[in-house]
Amino acid sequence: MSDVRQWKFRHEDGEWLASAVPPANDNLTAAIETLVVPFGESWQAVESYLESWDRMEHENGFGYSLSTPGAVACRVSKETVEICDLYDQFEDTRIPEAEFISLLRELSTAMRKGA
Repeated sequence: MSDVRQWKFRHEDGEWLASAVPPANDNLTAAIETLVVPFGESWQAVESYLESWDRMEHENGFGYSLSTPGAVACRVSKETVEICDLYDQFEDTRIPEAEFISLLRELSTAMRKGA
């Protein structure tokens, strides 16, 4: 997993802000933040999203999507997720699927800790 970014989240002014190592471009960061905003401070919502993602993978392989009110994550291949904009806040962008799962798990952990 050395080829994927490691994401961290911090809670500021009522929102979860994302940062990555190595750094991600502003568009990808905006896509991640837009996708996760609707989770609020609920780690349970993040866990539910991850469970749904896993179930859909087992049922469909790839070629499925799962949205939040902020953005849509589309599994476009075995290795790739495309985060699609709903409200002209960012350009659609792609991320490795392993990185996508990892960042959601990190968000859930940060929420549990109250970061």
